[in-house]
Amino acid sequence: MSSVVVEVDASKVEQSIMDGLKRVAASRPESVALVFPADVRVSASLAEVIAAGAEQVEAMRELVLVHPGATIGFLASSLGLRIPRCKVRGERDLSKVDERRNDTLTPPHGSATILDLRERSLVQAFGAASLKLRVSDGNRAVLLLNPGETPPPGLTDVVVRELGHCPKLREVVLVHPSAVMGFIASSAGLRLPTLTLTAVRQAPKD
Repeated sequence: MSSVVVEVDASKVEQSIMDGLKRVAASRPESVALVFPADVRVSASLAEVIAAGAEQVEAMRELVLVHPGATIGFLASSLGLRIPRCKVRGERDLSKVDERRNDTLTPPHGSATILDLRERSLVQAFGAASLKLRVSDGNRAVLLLNPGETPPPGLTDVVVRELGHCPKLREVVLVHPSAVMGFIASSAGLRLPTLTLTAVRQAPKD
């Protein structure tokens, strides 16, 4: 199932919901996670806006609303009645959304450049990887990322920007224990059509 993440802008909640769902519609995702900032007041009044935006994503069969507040469940229930073609549920943490990823690394086909970026922040890691990979002759890479850092908001845009500078790349594997990285890989991969981007929890042991 193809999955994408839409991050809601706290300064323009309703507009960013509509714009975000419209933006991902072309990639025809089957599962969408709509992530609200913790300081946004989530209520059933948003149901109409989300339902209108969901009409643009015709292939969507699952909608996950992510917010730490207790009211997220009520909003999900309300939307479930408005969007009968979709399974709608609420989660308080994006890490709970999708645990269905490989536990260990399946190496890319052929030789791959392995970059150990575990000492850097995640944002810095992708910048450093981009600088190295754009001058590399290889087209496959494995990025070992800092396992102690939770992926920050906006990391998908960073991945797209930095790996987009590497036109020779055809396959990249992100190694990080967080389930969130799987959504980031899926979302970024849809925006980088010439690149196969996947995420796994851990590299193989020696």
